[in-house]
Amino acid sequence: MNPNAPAVMLGTYPGFDRIRKEYAIPPGTAACPATRAMELVATGVDRIAAVRHAEAALADPRCRTDQRCVWRAAVALTCANVTRSWDSRLADLAAEGGCADLVALVRARAEFFLGNPHTSREALTRLAGSADTDTVRDVAVAWLAELLIELGDPGQAAAVLADYRVDRLVEQRRQTKSVLLAARAAVRVATGEHGGVADYLACGRELAFSGIGNPAVLSWQGLAALAARDTELAGRLAAQELTAARRWGAPRALGRALYASALVADDETSIPRLEEAVHLLELSMTRTHLVHALLELGVRLAARNEVVRARTNLASALELATQSGNAHRVAQVDAAVRRLSGATPPSSSQRGRS
Repeated sequence: MNPNAPAVMLGTYPGFDRIRKEYAIPPGTAACPATRAMELVATGVDRIAAVRHAEAALADPRCRTDQRCVWRAAVALTCANVTRSWDSRLADLAAEGGCADLVALVRARAEFFLGNPHTSREALTRLAGSADTDTVRDVAVAWLAELLIELGDPGQAAAVLADYRVDRLVEQRRQTKSVLLAARAAVRVATGEHGGVADYLACGRELAFSGIGNPAVLSWQGLAALAARDTELAGRLAAQELTAARRWGAPRALGRALYASALVADDETSIPRLEEAVHLLELSMTRTHLVHALLELGVRLAARNEVVRARTNLASALELATQSGNAHRVAQVDAAVRRLSGATPPSSSQRGRS
């Protein structure tokens, strides 16, 4: 498929048939703006058109009162890194369509990306326990587990999934199976349990079956690549995600893909890739992952004895981590700063990799 094909030609993509079946849209029926936006997001092309359709959906009285449409539009705008233009409408949407839990879920995810993990944790914990629908609860649990790992508590993340019986639910759920698999994969990788990479690959197969090939929806390839480091599979997955992220063009997805590819490559291209990742993650205000990239870049610069540049990047990482209140990341960055101050070049085993 030509990634530069006009949006009107995208209906020929096989994944669209699966998406329309998933959303119970009869063949030949015109999709609503929200579904059209999600179709474009799924295939990872024509980000501008996806935003246009999503914004039209949020202005359409029929879509505004349909929780499914609100969710699809919100996912599209989040994947496209467009949030400021519609965040002010979320409270109105919650009141109009009974979408309070969906709105809270979207806001919690936004707070996670923005570098406010404790605000996000509070909302996700509530939703995981009391949301009205299985879908919202499933996603909240999955995102909560990811957040707990980011806060340096993979044991608690594992307990959350166990309490929610995720092992059973991944065999029962249809719409949320991929996000539950990704959460279980993240926990298995973080705790050293076997099966993390296999879960990421299963997540990828589930997304492919649903016609979703855009890493902005779920960056399973980059995460699997980081888990399968130093293997041919890791290099292939990282390259695939980077290609798809460049085609979609959203700075958050591209920044995260560059970060993963830099760590997997571990060669002379790693620092330029990390520098580009830092720029894009800063541009998209993805501060949680920006800390990761700044830390890795600072450590690698220190290893090359570029002390001034290393100190600058580590100082930025420390400031952001401190602002977020994430003691786990603060400790990681502080350890790198101390190594740099002590003039002890970090070995590859000391690098601040997440």
